[in-house]
Amino acid sequence: MFCSFCGAEVLDGDKFCRNCGAAIDAAGGDFGDAANPFALGSQTRSLFDSAASGVPINPWSAIKGCFRKYFNGRGRASRTEFWSWIVFLQLIGGAPLAIGIPAFMIAALQADGATILPFDVPEILVIGPFVYWPRVLALVCLCPTISLFVRRLHDMNYSGWMIIPAFMPFLILIYVVVLGVLSGTPGANRYGPNPVEQAR
Repeated sequence: MFCSFCGAEVLDGDKFCRNCGAAIDAAGGDFGDAANPFALGSQTRSLFDSAASGVPINPWSAIKGCFRKYFNGRGRASRTEFWSWIVFLQLIGGAPLAIGIPAFMIAALQADGATILPFDVPEILVIGPFVYWPRVLALVCLCPTISLFVRRLHDMNYSGWMIIPAFMPFLILIYVVVLGVLSGTPGANRYGPNPVEQAR
């Protein structure tokens, strides 16, 4: 039997490939083609098909992967996936301010009697980016963020339950720095193969 990712021989009873660390699914017959381990059919599995999938190729794939794993805290996440998601959250969190800040300034000047626009600025443009957008963003992105933090803890061979202290004020910033700086355990651990090594 052969690994469907790298084509290396897989021994009976192996849960992970000894060469690339890919998860082996014996029940699903995920061993590739015995005659030709690099056959096209053995290479078509997506990076996001299993809980122990590899690191995404680029930041956009990492972001899509976080949404695909919306409620999935199994497996491991690399620093690339982690930082791609954090930067994405900062960008979409701050983007509405490009509308909100000028709208607020124009509304304030018009309230003082200045004539800048021939119409009043809609209230939703003034308060929306500051009041409503952060709430919508929190509702949409909270679950994938927690799942990502759990998978990142798994990458360092810690239990996902260690995320609980992160909900205390100011500790979340420490968690972001620690999870973003420390590397994962080399090779496979109890949560799956190393996503960095699996992507090579």
